Amino acid sequence: MKITLPLGSLALATAPFVYAHYRFKSLIIDGQETEDWKYVRESDNDYYPIEDVASMSMRCNSGGANGNHTETATVKAGDTVGFGLSQAIFHKGPLNVYMSKVDNAKTADGSSGWFKMYEIPPILDGGKSVIWPAVNLTKVTFPLPKTIESGDYLLRIEQIGLHLAIDKYAAQFFISCAQLRVTGGGSARPSTVMFPGVYKDTDPGLWINIYEPVPTNYTMPGPALFQDS
Repeated sequence: MKITLPLGSLALATAPFVYAHYRFKSLIIDGQETEDWKYVRESDNDYYPIEDVASMSMRCNSGGANGNHTETATVKAGDTVGFGLSQAIFHKGPLNVYMSKVDNAKTADGSSGWFKMYEIPPILDGGKSVIWPAVNLTKVTFPLPKTIESGDYLLRIEQIGLHLAIDKYAAQFFISCAQLRVTGGGSARPSTVMFPGVYKDTDPGLWINIYEPVPTNYTMPGPALFQDS
């Protein structure tokens, strides 16, 4: 079957061959963007995304298995934090943020369980249009849950490029992990999922034609959001 993309969509789909991809490079704490890679683990694959959902790099990107050269930021439960990007997001797709409670943020390899605490899904209009609000963002901010336990955490952000996802195995994951030490927390212990494992190439939110016909619905990849209360 031959699938033809609209001209504008084709331009976006081929954008990686013209422009460098984007990276989540810095941690934002209460509106202040910190130094690049100070609290965020720097990947070793330049701007390239992860495309294998079974890869260990789905945890904290390639080269992000430990934070030996990364500092851990102290924040309070409920603080507003986020990530700054190297350039604006230009691939259409959703955005998710996960946290993982760990013994030591510097040495944690991402093998502990993760819970989803923030997401930016698409806005759909019954098949008339679909808007991806994450596109054009140069920073992403969100409140930390107020009720999670105090301690060390990995904070993982991913934006999923779906511009080529009409083909199986073609979703692209732009991932970074920051290291946090949360104080003033509560007693909540969210249910968790594992990376790799939580995503499958056949998930409807990862294997999808986002162009034509215009989607009438969309299933966000991963678990439901943790309800902070």
